[in-house]
Amino acid sequence: MKVDAVFSGGGVKAFAFVGALESIEENGIQLERVAGTSAGAIVASLIVAGYKTKDIHTLITQLNIESFLDPPKLTKIIPGTKWLFLYFQMGLNRGDKLEYWLYEQLAKQEIYNFGDVPQGYLKLVVSDLSLGRLVVIPDDLQTLYGIDPNLFPIAKAVRMSAGFPYFFMPKKLHGNDMEKVLL
Repeated sequence: MKVDAVFSGGGVKAFAFVGALESIEENGIQLERVAGTSAGAIVASLIVAGYKTKDIHTLITQLNIESFLDPPKLTKIIPGTKWLFLYFQMGLNRGDKLEYWLYEQLAKQEIYNFGDVPQGYLKLVVSDLSLGRLVVIPDDLQTLYGIDPNLFPIAKAVRMSAGFPYFFMPKKLHGNDMEKVLL
């Protein structure tokens, strides 16, 4: 039996998702299309890339959140500036290390962009702070931003969705000659 799955946000839920995936696997159920937001976006992207439950379990349990700390360089030179970044950039870390880690995991499966997965098999939800609305990637990329969804990196979309408020700065997306702020 094949079913679709939606994974919600919340970092610690990733461990619960692994348990649910193990149960799904044990009962002979296969996931076909997946969607997610935040931690759920990470899990959904790994599933669509072809990772098995045991591999996802290993990746998540070996994850060290400290390895994703990447504050702007200025905060190392002038320590008090981190509070300026928190106030003006809405986050303490850029989030580039998270995006790169996910890029590496997906690249191991030769998955880079939404064009590398069957159309409709992966949906990621992000918040567009500029428009004040939820956006589904890849569906809304062409309409809202004039971006070809097939060429849009999955790791970037997950990073946008997993933009833990005030920990990671929102990611800026350029499209239709306008800058959008996504979290």
